[in-house]
Amino acid sequence: MDKKRHVYVDKSEIKPPSVLFLDQANTAGYSVWNGKTLVESGILARGKENIQEYAEGLVGLIKELIVEYSVNTLFHEEVFIPRDGNPGNIAGVERLYYIKHKITDIGFKSSLEVLGLDNGSWKKQLADGKFTKTKDDKEEVKRLVTEMYPNLEFFTGDEIDAMLENVTVVAIA
Repeated sequence: MDKKRHVYVDKSEIKPPSVLFLDQANTAGYSVWNGKTLVESGILARGKENIQEYAEGLVGLIKELIVEYSVNTLFHEEVFIPRDGNPGNIAGVERLYYIKHKITDIGFKSSLEVLGLDNGSWKKQLADGKFTKTKDDKEEVKRLVTEMYPNLEFFTGDEIDAMLENVTVVAIA
C-alpha cells in the first residue's frame, strides 16, 4: 500500500474533537478537520494487496487518525450503483461494499460516530449551488476545492472529494 499525506496544522493547535472525511475506493482519499480548519489530507492507494489486506490497511490508517487527532466522527461516501439503471462493474461495487463494511464496523467497536454521505446528495448541496453537474464530476469538484483552497496540492481526485465533503456538511449543518 502507498500512503501519502499532507499535514497543514501543527498538532499543538488542535482542540478536540476532529472530524474525518473518507472517500473510499482502491485509492482512498481522506481529510481531517478541526472545526473549519483543514488539519491533514492524503491517500491510501491499493497496490498489489488483495482486498482484505487493503481494507485492513485502511482500517489501520483510520484508527491512527482517530488517535492522532481525537476524531469523534467519521463521514464516508456511500457506495452507489449508477442511477441510469446499469449496475456497471458489479465486482467493483462489491469491493467498495466490503471496504464500507470494514469502515462502519469501526463504529460498532468504539464510540466513533460513523455516518454515510450519499454521493449524489452531497454534490447537489455544494458551495451554495456553485456545483455544475457534468459527465465527469471530478473536474468540477477539483475546480471548487481549488477555488476555496488555492494553495493546496493534491495527490488524487479522491483526496479532493474528501475535502469537499466537509464543505458540504458544514454548509448544510
